[in-house]
Amino acid sequence: MSKGLVCECVGPKIVAINDAGKAMLGYTGKGSPVGRAFHQHVNGAWSKKLAKSLAALTAGKQPKNIVLLSYDGRTVDVDVAATVSDGSGAATRVMILAMPSAQGRNRTNAILDDDRKFQHLAETAAEAICLLDDTGILHVNTAGRTLFAMGEDCDMIGKSFAEFIHSDYAPLFKRGLKDLVQLAAADKPELLKLKDVHGRVIDAEVWLRALGVAGPYAVLVRDVTQRVIAVETLRSDGQRLQAIVDAVADGVISVDERGLVQSVNAAVETLFGFAPEQLIDEPLTKILPHWTDEKGVVVTVSVLGRESIEFPAALLGKTRDVHGVKRDGASFPAEITVTTMQHGQGSLFTVVVRDASARRAAEEAQRTYAAKLASEVEARTKEMRDLSRQNRQILESASDGIIAVGTDGRITTANPAAGELFDRSAAAMVGLPVERVFLFGSSHAKSGQSAPIKSQLAEGPFHTDIEVNLARTDGLSFDASYVISPITENRQTMGYVLTLRDVTEKKRIAAEQRVAAAVFDQSAEGFFITDARSRVMKVNPSFQRITGLSSADVFGRTLNDLPFVDAKLFAENMSALQNAPQTEWEQWSADSAGKRRAWRVGLSIIRDDQGRAQQYTGIVSDITTRKLEEERIIYQANYDQLTGLPNRTLFNDRLQRVVLEGRRGKTNVGLMFIDLDGFKAINDNLGHDAGDLLLKATAERLLKSVRESDTVARLGGDEFTVIMPLLDSMEGATLVASRILKSLIAPFDLNGQEGRVSASIGISMFPQQSGDAQALLHNADVAMYHAKRQGKANYQIWRQDLEADAEARY
Repeated sequence: MSKGLVCECVGPKIVAINDAGKAMLGYTGKGSPVGRAFHQHVNGAWSKKLAKSLAALTAGKQPKNIVLLSYDGRTVDVDVAATVSDGSGAATRVMILAMPSAQGRNRTNAILDDDRKFQHLAETAAEAICLLDDTGILHVNTAGRTLFAMGEDCDMIGKSFAEFIHSDYAPLFKRGLKDLVQLAAADKPELLKLKDVHGRVIDAEVWLRALGVAGPYAVLVRDVTQRVIAVETLRSDGQRLQAIVDAVADGVISVDERGLVQSVNAAVETLFGFAPEQLIDEPLTKILPHWTDEKGVVVTVSVLGRESIEFPAALLGKTRDVHGVKRDGASFPAEITVTTMQHGQGSLFTVVVRDASARRAAEEAQRTYAAKLASEVEARTKEMRDLSRQNRQILESASDGIIAVGTDGRITTANPAAGELFDRSAAAMVGLPVERVFLFGSSHAKSGQSAPIKSQLAEGPFHTDIEVNLARTDGLSFDASYVISPITENRQTMGYVLTLRDVTEKKRIAAEQRVAAAVFDQSAEGFFITDARSRVMKVNPSFQRITGLSSADVFGRTLNDLPFVDAKLFAENMSALQNAPQTEWEQWSADSAGKRRAWRVGLSIIRDDQGRAQQYTGIVSDITTRKLEEERIIYQANYDQLTGLPNRTLFNDRLQRVVLEGRRGKTNVGLMFIDLDGFKAINDNLGHDAGDLLLKATAERLLKSVRESDTVARLGGDEFTVIMPLLDSMEGATLVASRILKSLIAPFDLNGQEGRVSASIGISMFPQQSGDAQALLHNADVAMYHAKRQGKANYQIWRQDLEADAEARY
């Protein structure tokens, strides 16, 4: 039994191999190389040679020294002899014999111990380890096979590591190992999305280290999917906590140990007039000069080379009175409570601030009251006066209209906002019967008449919104919402208060929203709405009719995951939306049933107050009919309707383009002008139907006679042309002309009647004979007429001396 490898290959694949060969390739006790390409077990430059054909092993001097790559990543130097047994092309059978070379045995023995150590370390490692070089993955350890969900046959071997990188990152690794090697220079792992053999997404930290000057490379992969999920959960919890903090009426400020502001809630802006970004990383003393102690002294100590606040422990958790400074420089009394918390390796102070103005005012009022206790009547009078003034200020500053009505139905008080609503002076309204003010507006059937306000005052409804259109003195009207509240004392009604506001804009917005909803639901166009991550949240009925996708089919899916959205065009247009409010594109793709259709997709961005993407709205239309009609029109404009060949318009365009390419690339362009001999007789004697059949059959024979790169066109009647780019010489053009003449010798079957024609062919070449496309066509035409004069059924090459006859003919 041979100690070397003996195998038989058909084409590139191994079809039979001896046991010694299996052992040499590392398949002892598991799997088999049968069915795999032989070059996948060859290292270095020989792998690329043998990927094209195993015949490279059979050529020249034998044996050849190559390096085999085993299933488990080892390399073996061998001497290889190969012969072709039978077959040809893709079915060629090659017999291969490989024996370990003396040089290979020495090197193998030298590194065998290190290789076993590496294999042991790799197989027992907790992280996934892949060994790879420029031919693909050489070995994957146990943790790697588990991470990528592969079986014992290790179906990653020989594949590019880039195949297991998620599609989000695939464009970054188009060059395979050359792009991955860039990670080797990094001092820290790269966070990538990978995928296992079943497509499951893996968030991973990836290291790449070179094991030699030119490889191979070891890739270490650590699964951090659960860590990423935990970070997202923590971020969500933080956002909820921030929302709670922002809802607190008191100002909440976090300060680091240097005394610099790190975060503020919404109430801080109300208290001090500073936007959050104007306070972050600023000293807290900017708005609370004495927050550390009552004397305003900031005690600092050196901690790790920087200064930090040593807050008096006796003041922590206690409420103190200080003064705050607003953005305009104004000072106001404030209460603060300071607590501390550990944050990472440092500390954060939490400062809760509230405006103490009201408390100070109350305290001052109490002191004033106590000081004048002896003059109780005077103090009472002053208190009532102050209360009346405060009420008047509240009344005058309120944005809602407030009207007080006595039990007799006359207005006793009206604030300025009420006067503005009715286009009246607030003072002039006092004393008027309330029914003379509350008149139906122009949008009401009883325009100008009194609203039933008196009965409502007497009977209610109380504390309930009443909506009605009311008139103004300037002839306009407004939609009003008012609430009636009775004033009672000792269970007796002393009067009424009407709180009134203009809801015209509110009703207009509500009406617009109803219209928008109706348009969305009833539109013939397919509408959809997504969140900021382009995940579909809502679609209208027409969307399902147009795309065949229901709301349940698309809900929560990203737009580029839908069948009618091209991922590349989607990415380009999402990028365009960064600088424009809307964009649209057209594309061909399959619908939900797999039918090819044309779509127009429009996309608009909705931003929040900070300019960040909040939602996307879009429209999708089926434009298949229009696109097919456009293609039909383009086809009719450029192709001959009888033969399907390019017509004169498309011929001229292609000729100009080919000549331009020939001028740039310094290549030859040939042109043949073909005119059928005897066509007129067939058309006249056998009829136009027979003539049409002859022209179509002639077009088919011409196409079979030319190269794939040539263009056959019909200029009209029985005139045809052939454009021949990239000609080596005039001999190539004459060979094509000879094939055309030969193809026309056989008679044509014209619906049971026989027809025979030949052709007169003129040939011209660029740039030797013609300087541009127009001259090229002219010269071929002149040569064609010379061919007719020479007896027809022949070809002629343009010569300068033919121009004299051409001038006489024209």
